[in-house]
Amino acid sequence: MNGSFGLDLLGPTAASRYLGVSRTTLHRLVKAGELVPTQRTSSGYRRFSTRELHRFLSMRTELPSVEAAKSEDLLGDSLLRQSALLDLAERICGPHTVESVCMAAVTVARDTLRSGERGSVWLVDDNGEALLPRANVGYLSNLDVSPFAFGDDSITARALRTGQPIVCEDTILRPLEGSNAARTLNADLRAFVAVPILGPKAAHGFLLVGSRHPASFPAEDIGFLTRLTKLLSHSLETALHIERCEQVYETIQDLSDGLIAGRTGAELASLAASALGRLSRADVVLISVESNASDDAVAWLAAWSPRGLTIEELPPVPHDRTMREQLRNERRTFRIDNIESYRGMEHESKSVGIGLGIPTWHVAPLNGPSGPRGAISLGFKARTQLSQPVLRSICAVALHLGLVLSSLPHERTS
Repeated sequence: MNGSFGLDLLGPTAASRYLGVSRTTLHRLVKAGELVPTQRTSSGYRRFSTRELHRFLSMRTELPSVEAAKSEDLLGDSLLRQSALLDLAERICGPHTVESVCMAAVTVARDTLRSGERGSVWLVDDNGEALLPRANVGYLSNLDVSPFAFGDDSITARALRTGQPIVCEDTILRPLEGSNAARTLNADLRAFVAVPILGPKAAHGFLLVGSRHPASFPAEDIGFLTRLTKLLSHSLETALHIERCEQVYETIQDLSDGLIAGRTGAELASLAASALGRLSRADVVLISVESNASDDAVAWLAAWSPRGLTIEELPPVPHDRTMREQLRNERRTFRIDNIESYRGMEHESKSVGIGLGIPTWHVAPLNGPSGPRGAISLGFKARTQLSQPVLRSICAVALHLGLVLSSLPHERTS
């Protein structure tokens, strides 16, 4: 029978079954020169004669089994993923923007997973109520990039709290409870896995990888994405810190520009309160100031909260000599862990925090040329210890605001 055109010629799939190995192992044997194709078509398709396969079997007393070949493939995938993580670590170390760090991570995730066709990174907004897209790859140009709001009892909120990934293998036949069908349809996602990006205190958001077709995500995929999000989290902390520093610089610049432009003290204080609220993720920010340097009158100058708190909703500022004395002595930010048991203020001052339902406070003096003339108070519903970079940012804004307010003529103070 003709060795080139006879019926004993087998394609790669049939040849691998004949030898009892995987196609990957067959390819490796050909590449190593241990197995020689009898024929190559014009398109490069290999064919093997049974004579060549018999020759190879007679020379090899032991071939790797299909199970062993699968193990080799898994090992190859593991090495590939480890290499991808090392490459990502090199790319995102050092100072980078939030967008560049997120884009590098999601590109590696999408390219490494076999079922990954598109991916995105969503970060929690300043109010902790919605997810904002910061990077995406593989999507169409009409992708809905509006904030994705989620409720406290939603599957998204639970995943952010617990750190457990969200997996959906078919958004049409097996949709997740409470999922947004319109958004998944717009993104052309039929299956996806979303892994939380966990920070030191709370989750930053999600890394999402998806497919246009139904797909499963084995434990190896989720494990890889979990390791990747740990790398991303560390670099994201640095990038977010740089972003916060830029926000602080912009706030200080805005305060200086506002002084020149003739804005009132209340307007400048509102600007500072809003910036510090977003920076620290506080639940409430209050700014109080002495009416002038010669009397004891103190008034609210600004109030901020995610829901829009105003100074009209607050009781008058208590006449608290104990707290004012502490502000003069401290001249730096100090923390009140539990306002009800705190001894450094009088009952009237405590009633303000208790009435707002805020037990934990960070207080920064508004230092002017002659000493403190007010305070910025950041309130938190849960006990919160702010990082040193955030505390330094608060002090920088408080110092600048104090100097700006001291420079204002009396009629522009309020």
